Amino acid sequence: MKRVIIIGGGPIGLYLAKKLEENNLSYLLLEASEILGGQLSMIYPEKVIADLKEYKPLIAKHYVEEAIRQINLDNVVLNEEVISIDVKENHVEVISKNEHVYLGEYVIIATGLGFYKPKPLGLENEHLYENILYYLKDYHFLENKRVAIFGGGDSALDWAKQISQVTNHITLIHRRSEFRGNVNTIRNINSIDIKTPYVPESLISEDNKLVGVKIKNINDESFLELEVDYILVNFGSLPTKVSFDVPTSNRGVLCDEYRCVKNRIYVAGDAIGNEGKIKRIEDGYKDVHLILKTLFNV
Repeated sequence: MKRVIIIGGGPIGLYLAKKLEENNLSYLLLEASEILGGQLSMIYPEKVIADLKEYKPLIAKHYVEEAIRQINLDNVVLNEEVISIDVKENHVEVISKNEHVYLGEYVIIATGLGFYKPKPLGLENEHLYENILYYLKDYHFLENKRVAIFGGGDSALDWAKQISQVTNHITLIHRRSEFRGNVNTIRNINSIDIKTPYVPESLISEDNKLVGVKIKNINDESFLELEVDYILVNFGSLPTKVSFDVPTSNRGVLCDEYRCVKNRIYVAGDAIGNEGKIKRIEDGYKDVHLILKTLFNV
Protein backbone atom coordinates (compact mmCIF):
# COMPACT_ATOMS: atom_id res chain seq x y z
CA MET A 1 0.00 0.00 0.00
CA LYS A 2 1.48 3.32 -1.14
CA ARG A 3 0.38 6.73 0.02
CA VAL A 4 0.03 7.85 -3.61
CA ILE A 5 -0.25 6.14 -6.99
CA ILE A 6 0.83 8.56 -9.74
CA ILE A 7 -0.56 7.89 -13.20
CA GLY A 8 1.68 9.44 -15.83
CA GLY A 9 5.42 10.04 -16.04
CA GLY A 10 5.52 13.36 -17.85
CA PRO A 11 6.93 16.57 -16.33
CA ILE A 12 4.13 16.91 -13.76
CA GLY A 13 4.21 13.25 -12.73
CA LEU A 14 7.99 13.48 -12.28
CA TYR A 15 7.71 16.71 -10.29
CA LEU A 16 5.05 15.14 -8.08
CA ALA A 17 7.30 12.12 -7.46
CA LYS A 18 10.14 14.44 -6.48
CA LYS A 19 7.95 16.32 -4.00
CA LEU A 20 6.62 13.12 -2.44
CA GLU A 21 10.18 11.87 -1.93
CA GLU A 22 11.21 15.16 -0.34
CA ASN A 23 8.39 14.71 2.18
CA ASN A 24 9.03 10.99 2.80
CA LEU A 25 5.68 9.99 1.34
CA SER A 26 5.62 6.61 -0.39
CA TYR A 27 4.45 6.44 -3.99
CA LEU A 28 4.44 4.42 -7.19
CA LEU A 29 4.56 6.06 -10.61
CA LEU A 30 2.90 4.18 -13.49
CA GLU A 31 3.84 5.20 -17.04
CA ALA A 32 2.08 3.75 -20.08
CA SER A 33 4.99 4.12 -22.50
CA GLU A 34 8.57 2.86 -22.52
CA ILE A 35 10.12 6.15 -21.46
CA LEU A 36 9.55 8.98 -19.00
CA GLY A 37 9.04 12.60 -19.95
CA GLY A 38 5.74 12.59 -21.81
CA GLN A 39 5.51 14.97 -24.76
CA LEU A 40 8.89 16.50 -23.88
CA SER A 41 10.53 13.16 -24.69
CA MET A 42 8.19 11.96 -27.42
CA ILE A 43 7.52 15.10 -29.44
CA TYR A 44 9.60 18.09 -28.32
CA PRO A 45 12.98 16.78 -27.09
CA GLU A 46 14.86 19.72 -28.66
CA LYS A 47 12.40 22.42 -27.58
CA VAL A 48 13.82 25.09 -25.27
CA ILE A 49 11.90 25.48 -21.99
CA ALA A 50 12.31 29.06 -20.84
CA ASP A 51 9.40 29.74 -18.46
CA LEU A 52 10.23 27.70 -15.34
CA LYS A 53 11.26 29.58 -12.19
CA GLU A 54 13.27 26.63 -10.83
CA TYR A 55 15.40 26.31 -13.96
CA LYS A 56 17.36 28.48 -16.36
CA PRO A 57 16.28 28.02 -20.02
CA LEU A 58 17.20 24.47 -21.06
CA ILE A 59 16.42 21.92 -23.75
CA ALA A 60 13.43 19.70 -22.98
CA LYS A 61 15.37 16.42 -23.02
CA HIS A 62 17.85 17.85 -20.50
CA TYR A 63 14.97 18.96 -18.30
CA VAL A 64 13.63 15.39 -18.36
CA GLU A 65 17.06 13.93 -17.59
CA GLU A 66 17.39 16.21 -14.55
CA ALA A 67 13.86 15.41 -13.36
CA ILE A 68 14.54 11.66 -13.60
CA ARG A 69 17.82 12.07 -11.73
CA GLN A 70 15.93 13.50 -8.74
CA ILE A 71 13.65 10.50 -8.16
CA ASN A 72 14.10 6.86 -7.15
CA LEU A 73 13.48 4.75 -10.26
CA ASP A 74 12.60 1.78 -8.06
CA ASN A 75 9.27 3.57 -7.61
CA VAL A 76 8.59 3.68 -11.37
CA VAL A 77 6.87 1.08 -13.55
CA LEU A 78 7.09 1.59 -17.33
CA ASN A 79 4.84 0.05 -20.00
CA GLU A 80 2.01 -0.02 -17.47
CA GLU A 81 -1.14 1.43 -19.00
CA VAL A 82 -3.89 2.03 -16.45
CA ILE A 83 -7.38 1.06 -17.56
CA SER A 84 -9.45 1.55 -14.41
CA ILE A 85 -9.44 3.09 -10.94
CA ASP A 86 -11.61 1.42 -8.30
CA VAL A 87 -12.27 3.50 -5.20
CA LYS A 88 -12.75 1.53 -1.98
CA GLU A 89 -13.68 2.82 1.49
CA ASN A 90 -10.11 3.33 2.73
CA HIS A 91 -7.97 2.98 -0.39
CA VAL A 92 -7.91 2.93 -4.17
CA GLU A 93 -7.18 0.01 -6.49
CA VAL A 94 -5.50 0.87 -9.79
CA ILE A 95 -5.77 -1.82 -12.48
CA SER A 96 -3.46 -1.93 -15.48
CA LYS A 97 -3.87 -3.35 -18.96
CA ASN A 98 -1.33 -5.99 -17.90
CA GLU A 99 -3.83 -7.09 -15.23
CA HIS A 100 -1.71 -5.80 -12.35
CA VAL A 101 -3.45 -4.27 -9.34
CA TYR A 102 -1.80 -1.48 -7.33
CA LEU A 103 -3.04 -0.21 -3.97
CA GLY A 104 -2.78 3.35 -2.75
CA GLU A 105 -4.42 5.71 -0.32
CA TYR A 106 -4.80 8.23 -3.14
CA VAL A 107 -4.44 8.42 -6.91
CA ILE A 108 -3.14 11.50 -8.69
CA ILE A 109 -3.71 11.59 -12.44
CA ALA A 110 -0.88 13.36 -14.28
CA THR A 111 -1.39 12.04 -17.80
CA GLY A 112 -1.17 15.39 -19.55
CA LEU A 113 -2.98 15.28 -22.89
CA GLY A 114 -2.69 11.49 -22.98
CA PHE A 115 0.24 9.19 -23.65
CA TYR A 116 1.94 8.78 -27.00
CA LYS A 117 2.86 5.68 -28.96
CA PRO A 118 5.56 5.82 -31.63
CA LYS A 119 4.45 5.75 -35.26
CA PRO A 120 5.51 2.46 -36.84
CA LEU A 121 7.03 1.85 -40.26
CA GLY A 122 3.65 0.51 -41.33
CA LEU A 123 5.06 -2.72 -42.79
CA GLU A 124 3.71 -6.25 -42.59
CA ASN A 125 4.91 -8.28 -39.57
CA GLU A 126 6.78 -5.27 -38.17
CA HIS A 127 5.67 -6.14 -34.63
CA LEU A 128 7.38 -9.54 -34.79
CA TYR A 129 10.97 -8.30 -34.80
CA GLU A 130 12.79 -7.23 -31.65
CA ASN A 131 15.54 -5.50 -33.67
CA ILE A 132 13.11 -2.80 -34.85
CA LEU A 133 13.38 -0.06 -32.22
CA TYR A 134 11.41 3.14 -31.65
CA TYR A 135 13.34 4.48 -28.65
CA LEU A 136 17.06 4.77 -28.07
CA LYS A 137 18.17 4.97 -24.44
CA ASP A 138 21.72 3.78 -25.15
CA TYR A 139 23.64 3.24 -28.37
CA HIS A 140 26.71 1.24 -27.34
CA PHE A 141 25.00 -2.08 -28.11
CA LEU A 142 25.08 -0.98 -31.78
CA GLU A 143 28.87 -1.21 -31.95
CA ASN A 144 29.92 -2.35 -35.45
CA LYS A 145 26.30 -3.14 -36.32
CA ARG A 146 24.53 -2.30 -39.58
CA VAL A 147 21.89 0.27 -38.64
CA ALA A 148 19.11 1.79 -40.75
CA ILE A 149 17.47 4.92 -39.33
CA PHE A 150 14.11 6.13 -40.66
CA GLY A 151 13.23 9.77 -39.97
CA GLY A 152 14.10 13.32 -40.86
CA GLY A 153 13.72 15.33 -37.67
CA ASP A 154 16.26 16.46 -35.09
CA SER A 155 15.89 13.27 -33.03
CA ALA A 156 16.69 11.03 -36.01
CA LEU A 157 19.71 13.18 -36.84
CA ASP A 158 20.84 13.06 -33.21
CA TRP A 159 20.58 9.27 -33.28
CA ALA A 160 22.71 9.10 -36.42
CA LYS A 161 25.37 11.32 -34.87
CA GLN A 162 25.49 9.33 -31.63
CA ILE A 163 25.59 5.96 -33.34
CA SER A 164 28.39 7.09 -35.66
CA GLN A 165 30.63 6.95 -32.57
CA VAL A 166 30.32 3.16 -32.42
CA THR A 167 29.72 1.99 -36.00
CA ASN A 168 30.56 2.99 -39.56
CA HIS A 169 27.54 1.22 -41.04
CA ILE A 170 24.67 3.72 -40.80
CA THR A 171 22.01 4.44 -43.41
CA LEU A 172 19.72 7.41 -42.78
CA ILE A 173 16.48 7.24 -44.78
CA HIS A 174 14.02 10.10 -45.19
CA ARG A 175 10.93 10.41 -47.35
CA ARG A 176 11.72 13.98 -48.41
CA SER A 177 14.75 15.39 -50.20
CA GLU A 178 15.30 17.90 -47.39
CA PHE A 179 15.52 17.08 -43.68
CA ARG A 180 13.19 18.77 -41.20
CA GLY A 181 15.93 18.75 -38.58
CA ASN A 182 19.23 20.64 -38.55
CA VAL A 183 21.37 18.80 -41.08
CA ASN A 184 24.49 20.41 -39.62
CA THR A 185 24.15 17.83 -36.84
CA ILE A 186 25.54 15.15 -39.18
CA ARG A 187 27.57 17.27 -41.57
CA ASN A 188 30.99 15.79 -42.42
CA ILE A 189 30.22 12.43 -40.74
CA ASN A 190 31.30 10.15 -43.55
CA SER A 191 30.00 6.95 -41.95
CA ILE A 192 26.39 8.06 -42.49
CA ASP A 193 24.95 7.05 -45.86
CA ILE A 194 21.95 9.29 -46.65
CA LYS A 195 19.09 7.95 -48.76
CA THR A 196 16.47 10.52 -49.84
CA PRO A 197 13.67 10.60 -50.86
CA TYR A 198 12.92 7.00 -49.87
CA VAL A 199 10.13 5.26 -47.96
CA PRO A 200 10.07 1.77 -46.41
CA GLU A 201 8.61 -0.84 -48.75
CA SER A 202 9.00 -4.24 -47.04
CA LEU A 203 11.03 -6.17 -44.48
CA ILE A 204 13.46 -8.92 -45.44
CA SER A 205 13.77 -11.95 -43.19
CA GLU A 206 15.63 -15.25 -43.16
CA ASP A 207 14.66 -18.11 -40.83
CA ASN A 208 12.22 -15.77 -39.06
CA LYS A 209 15.00 -13.26 -38.38
CA LEU A 210 14.96 -9.71 -39.72
CA VAL A 211 18.06 -9.20 -41.87
CA GLY A 212 17.16 -6.33 -44.18
CA VAL A 213 14.72 -3.73 -45.43
CA LYS A 214 13.57 -2.82 -48.93
CA ILE A 215 13.12 0.90 -49.59
CA LYS A 216 11.47 2.72 -52.50
CA ASN A 217 12.55 5.96 -54.18
CA ILE A 218 9.58 8.32 -54.33
CA ASN A 219 10.76 10.07 -57.50
CA ASP A 220 11.56 7.19 -59.85
CA GLU A 221 9.97 4.30 -57.90
CA SER A 222 13.20 2.30 -57.95
CA PHE A 223 14.07 -0.03 -55.08
CA LEU A 224 17.06 -0.64 -52.84
CA GLU A 225 17.64 -3.51 -50.44
CA LEU A 226 19.67 -2.78 -47.30
CA GLU A 227 21.23 -5.38 -45.04
CA VAL A 228 20.59 -4.48 -41.39
CA ASP A 229 21.19 -5.69 -37.89
CA TYR A 230 18.86 -3.05 -36.43
CA ILE A 231 16.22 -0.67 -37.73
CA LEU A 232 15.52 2.52 -35.76
CA VAL A 233 12.22 4.29 -36.44
CA ASN A 234 11.73 7.96 -35.62
CA PHE A 235 8.48 8.99 -37.31
CA GLY A 236 7.12 10.84 -34.29
CA SER A 237 4.29 9.70 -32.04
CA LEU A 238 0.54 9.19 -32.06
CA PRO A 239 -1.61 10.37 -29.13
CA THR A 240 -3.60 7.71 -27.29
CA LYS A 241 -6.49 8.99 -25.23
CA VAL A 242 -6.49 7.96 -21.61
CA SER A 243 -9.92 7.25 -20.17
CA PHE A 244 -10.84 6.21 -16.65
CA ASP A 245 -14.22 6.14 -14.97
CA VAL A 246 -13.95 9.80 -13.98
CA PRO A 247 -15.85 12.91 -15.08
CA THR A 248 -14.34 14.44 -18.22
CA SER A 249 -14.88 17.11 -20.84
CA ASN A 250 -13.37 17.25 -24.31
CA ARG A 251 -10.45 19.08 -22.69
CA GLY A 252 -9.63 16.52 -20.01
CA VAL A 253 -10.53 15.40 -16.49
CA LEU A 254 -12.90 17.61 -14.48
CA CYS A 255 -12.13 18.49 -10.86
CA ASP A 256 -13.02 20.90 -8.08
CA GLU A 257 -10.97 23.85 -6.84
CA TYR A 258 -8.75 21.51 -4.81
CA ARG A 259 -8.05 19.38 -7.91
CA CYS A 260 -10.21 16.57 -6.51
CA VAL A 261 -11.96 14.50 -9.18
CA LYS A 262 -13.88 12.30 -6.77
CA ASN A 263 -13.14 10.59 -3.46
CA ARG A 264 -9.40 9.74 -3.23
CA ILE A 265 -8.73 10.69 -6.88
CA TYR A 266 -6.98 13.95 -7.81
CA VAL A 267 -5.63 15.40 -11.05
CA ALA A 268 -2.75 17.77 -11.88
CA GLY A 269 -1.31 19.51 -14.90
CA ASP A 270 -2.55 19.40 -18.48
CA ALA A 271 -4.80 16.42 -17.70
CA ILE A 272 -7.22 18.90 -16.07
CA GLY A 273 -10.08 19.73 -18.43
CA ASN A 274 -11.78 22.56 -16.53
CA GLU A 275 -12.57 25.68 -18.52
CA GLY A 276 -9.78 28.24 -18.24
CA LYS A 277 -7.11 25.73 -17.22
CA ILE A 278 -3.65 26.99 -18.20
CA LYS A 279 -1.78 24.21 -20.01
CA ARG A 280 1.77 24.97 -18.87
CA ILE A 281 4.32 23.12 -16.74
CA GLU A 282 4.56 25.93 -14.19
CA ASP A 283 0.81 25.87 -13.66
CA GLY A 284 1.00 22.11 -13.19
CA TYR A 285 3.52 22.65 -10.41
CA LYS A 286 0.91 24.79 -8.64
CA ASP A 287 -1.59 21.93 -8.91
CA VAL A 288 0.93 19.60 -7.27
CA HIS A 289 1.53 21.96 -4.35
CA LEU A 290 -2.20 22.46 -3.81
CA ILE A 291 -2.91 18.71 -3.80
CA LEU A 292 -0.07 17.89 -1.42
CA LYS A 293 -1.15 20.64 0.96
CA THR A 294 -4.77 19.40 0.84
CA LEU A 295 -3.87 15.73 1.40
CA PHE A 296 -0.79 15.85 3.63
CA ASN A 297 -0.48 19.47 4.76
CA VAL A 298 3.02 19.76 3.20
